[in-house]
Amino acid sequence: MSFKVPRHKPKRPESDPFSGLQRFQFDDVTDQKQIDIGSYGLVKYGRYKPCGQPLSHDVVLKLPRDVTGNYEKEFAKEAKLLNSVKGHPNIVSFEAVSVNPFALMTEYVKFSFEPFEDQTSVSSLADFLSHVHSQYHVFSGFEHVVPAIAKDVANGLKYLHDNNIVHRDLKPANILVSNQHYTHMHGDELEFMWNYKPVVCKIADFGEGRSAIIQTQTLISSKVQTLDRGSPAYMAPEIFLPELQPQEATLEQLKAVDAWAYGMVLFVLVNPALRYPFQEELIKERSSNPFRSVEDSLKVILRRCQRPQCTSIYEVQQTTVWNTVLSLHESYTEFDISKRKSSMEDAISNLEGSLPLLCENINLPVSQATALEAQDYELAKKVSAGVSSSLSDMAVLNDATNACVFLALKVCDVLVSNGADNNRLKKIPQVATSVIANYPEEA
Repeated sequence: MSFKVPRHKPKRPESDPFSGLQRFQFDDVTDQKQIDIGSYGLVKYGRYKPCGQPLSHDVVLKLPRDVTGNYEKEFAKEAKLLNSVKGHPNIVSFEAVSVNPFALMTEYVKFSFEPFEDQTSVSSLADFLSHVHSQYHVFSGFEHVVPAIAKDVANGLKYLHDNNIVHRDLKPANILVSNQHYTHMHGDELEFMWNYKPVVCKIADFGEGRSAIIQTQTLISSKVQTLDRGSPAYMAPEIFLPELQPQEATLEQLKAVDAWAYGMVLFVLVNPALRYPFQEELIKERSSNPFRSVEDSLKVILRRCQRPQCTSIYEVQQTTVWNTVLSLHESYTEFDISKRKSSMEDAISNLEGSLPLLCENINLPVSQATALEAQDYELAKKVSAGVSSSLSDMAVLNDATNACVFLALKVCDVLVSNGADNNRLKKIPQVATSVIANYPEEA
């Protein structure tokens, strides 16, 4: 009997899961302060000054609570997800990763109320809505911010989906808000930015995210054991209800799950008095069944195909300036996934028409004074030429005296008759010009 001579095969070194990522030394982050704690772990604020660099800047550190098992690969996955979408204005910017201890570093984002003589600063959309609701009566002065927030979040989610990335835990706590682009401004410059770009929103926290770029094709389909990630109040019924859960979900189906969560974010935007969707329904359900868990109570509500009900506090805004946002909430929270909108294109195009058009910044070729100015000019020419003028010559046939009334009625007629979409709103200057120039004389 002959035996084959054995050959030594050295074990291949394991590849570095953090290859291609910027690293940082944890001790280079000073003035660390805890700003949040959750099931994931700690979130800290700090000042980062790389070794040998003269300047430091504000950063956020995300430190996991549990680093056992296969955590290193999961942590590297989130870091690579963040790194792959770095640079988009509506996605939080990834800066670096630490492996001792494990920590993610991202940009520090905050919304300062100092321009409004309020010393408060917040970072998350959840805190922003809570503060404005409690400190500014019925969102007074902040009404136009809601459509702007909805549009920014849609832009960020569209970018993720276009890159075959699903978030799976979209909620106000995971959306950051900033106004640092105008806090240094004053006067007219500040007023202009507040009206036209009041906020910048950034999607954050990709701990539950999935990407076709990072995973192999066999992992694109999420197995049922990991489908029910995220926050229950923002979770789609086909994920939260066991009887509707598929054995595996494709990336396209998970995009529809993100769309449902986006729809629930829109609900909270137009109901800032509520901390989360279904809050009132859950209180009512649990009052009649006090021993039932929140999750089980929510399942009962979802099985009725029942959407969360709006509060009456913001009824005026919901039927006017926030109506588009409320309508989109309904489109993105269809219980039948085949009927549910999942593309963010519709949200972006519809919300474009909800952004403010300030009349004081619309340049009109005529005004109420146009006819009077023209008459004065003609009269001055006659006087200069020595031509005598009677009182009848001084009468102005079209002095636009009632132009404001006609203008308001005409604009209302246009909007009510045709619907206030973005294209028609943009025609207001032409409508106003025509009314001022012609209507008083025609009447």
